[in-house]
Amino acid sequence: MILWLVLSLSSNVYLSYWTTKTHEGETEDEFYYLKIYAALSLAYAFFNVIRSASVLFKSVECSENIHLSMMKSVIRAPINLFFDRVPIGRVLNRFSKDLNVVDNGVANSIIRFVQTLFQLISDIIVCVYGGTYYVIPLIAVFFYFSYKTQQKYQRLNREVVRLGK
Repeated sequence: MILWLVLSLSSNVYLSYWTTKTHEGETEDEFYYLKIYAALSLAYAFFNVIRSASVLFKSVECSENIHLSMMKSVIRAPINLFFDRVPIGRVLNRFSKDLNVVDNGVANSIIRFVQTLFQLISDIIVCVYGGTYYVIPLIAVFFYFSYKTQQKYQRLNREVVRLGK
């Protein structure tokens, strides 16, 4: 993930470097700059495919483990207490719903969270490096207000989910 992010940033930084060199009037071999930029972009795409494939395979493995543990729990349930009260259709619906959430939602949410976190860290590093150190207090204020907004949203989201079921 870190290599993927470094390649993403390096291709953008290199593109900026290339345009400033061209803007300053230094007319060197343009094909040289294009080859380096293409190599960085291809490496970025390659590691993006590797990242996506690893998330896909881990998602399938996680789904198999959850299905196995769910199946063991249902099979080991006492017959007179569980299967007399819960219809088989409800058990199957619950299995399919839970596995659908794991297959479609959890992996995408985790990869979006990790990707956003790494991009946020890299953007902070670029802002501090490219700008001044006076950006750091602004970042702290931003995090404080983001945290307070997130707390309010969580309370509201819990109520919406509770009313939706």
